[in-house]
Amino acid sequence: MDAPGLGKLAAALGCLALLSTAGRIALLNIGRPGDTPTETGKWLLQIASVFAGTGVISSVLRQADITRNEREAWAHLLRELITAQDKVQLAIRLLSAHATAKTYFEQIRQLSEVREVLRRITSSPQVHEDAALRGALARMREDLTLLVREYEVHHLPLARQQRLDEEYLTQRLKSLVRTGSQLSPSIPHSLTEPLPAWQMLNDP
Repeated sequence: MDAPGLGKLAAALGCLALLSTAGRIALLNIGRPGDTPTETGKWLLQIASVFAGTGVISSVLRQADITRNEREAWAHLLRELITAQDKVQLAIRLLSAHATAKTYFEQIRQLSEVREVLRRITSSPQVHEDAALRGALARMREDLTLLVREYEVHHLPLARQQRLDEEYLTQRLKSLVRTGSQLSPSIPHSLTEPLPAWQMLNDP
């Protein structure tokens, strides 16, 4: 039962407790010790105690428990969302600082995991009834989906270009070492420029 339903139950039980108490008082006023009205009044007093003690209090405690559980569920969802945001920001920084096919693959995998976290949050009972929040999460997930699809289309040529760049760089560096000079070779300006794989990753 949800919190509003428990509130109504507590109010109903409270009313029953008040009615039982009122009946007890009326019966005790018209009865004498040991007769039927007096015994009935005592019985109603016990009923009132049951309603007030176990019914109302239990309902209120249960309502507080439900509220606490809902708050904890929201706190858990918020922690998941913050962790997901941190992963996305880290992926952006790593791709900017180390634009390689390997980094691209690793960070897209992280973004795919974030997309699944967003799907799980969107399908949670807490978010289900909040259309605005559900819509915002769906847009975030769609943005990540576009990145994953872009990866699926472009990763293979990028990975091949990355291997070619690395082989080219290896051969050029070996040729610099083989010059026979006793001095430590310096990197020529042509090798300080971005290679095609890096250019592909930075192409909007």
